[in-house]
Parts: sequence; structure tokens; C-alpha cells
Amino acid sequence: MTGKKLFFFLFIPLFLIIVVFSFYRYQEVNRPYRNYQIVEKTEKIGRPFSHQEVAYIFQTPEVRSRDDYDLYVIPLVIENRSGQTVSFPIESFILLADHFQTQVDLEQFHSEPINREAGQGIPPDGKKEFRLTFTIDKEEPSRDRVELYFLRYDDGKMYKHKLDLSGPH
Repeated sequence: MTGKKLFFFLFIPLFLIIVVFSFYRYQEVNRPYRNYQIVEKTEKIGRPFSHQEVAYIFQTPEVRSRDDYDLYVIPLVIENRSGQTVSFPIESFILLADHFQTQVDLEQFHSEPINREAGQGIPPDGKKEFRLTFTIDKEEPSRDRVELYFLRYDDGKMYKHKLDLSGPH
């Protein structure tokens, strides 16, 4: 058998084994996300929206300018309509300014007196007010578009509640 034929008979089966294994592995890794969906909803300031028996109402945001950064303070009212205590989902809030992303500034968040009970959650059939606080460095590029996202994962779907903060309120 010549070198070309030997190479051909060894290379083709090996190539097919690698392709089949790669396809199988891809299917196994992605199986849990087969029905994954992202549902984006645009919310309005002052209008309530619900997710799993919990209502959220964003109030008019306030921008406080500091020397090195801007502080975005967004009042939020959460009303728990379920029969059990609901935790405060602080990790679910993300602020996007153009291509810059920031999460709640925990130091600033905890310094607001109204937020002191955030760790205790919202009691059944209760209502609490909070102030979400985000910092954005002034050195970042222009902030023509500032949006707050509230992300929730439920039943294989990612719910993105978007609140536009860049326009008039």
C-alpha cells in the first residue's frame, strides 16, 4: 500500500470519529438549554410590573454628580403578593451605559437608610421601598443610552425587564 492510500484510509476514519464525537459532545453540553428563551420587556417609570406574584415599581431616577463618578439612585417599590417571604434580588439589577455595565454599588446601597432591611427580604403580602444605587466613572465614554435591566430566570426563560433612564422622565 502506498503512503497516500495509507494516509487516506487512516485520516478519513479518524476525521469522521472526531466529527461525530464533537457533534455528540455539543448536543450533550447544550441539552439543558435546548428550550432556552430570552424575553425582553420594556417597562415604564411609575408603572408596576409583576414577576411570580411580586410587583416592582421603579420611580423617577436621580443622578448625583461627584468628582470622579456619577451616582444613579433609582427608587424602587417591591410589593410581595405571595404567601411567603421573598428575598431582595440585588444581584438581578444591572445598569448599562452604552458599552459599560455596572451592578448595584453595595457600599452606596447600604449607606442609604431606607435599604437597611434589604437582607430580611419582603414579608408575605408586604411592601418595601428601596433605593438602587449605581456608580459610573466619569472617565467612561459618553452615556447617550443608560438602561436599567432587571433579570429573572424562570422555567427555562430569561426575563429581561428594561427601563430606559436616558430620556426625560
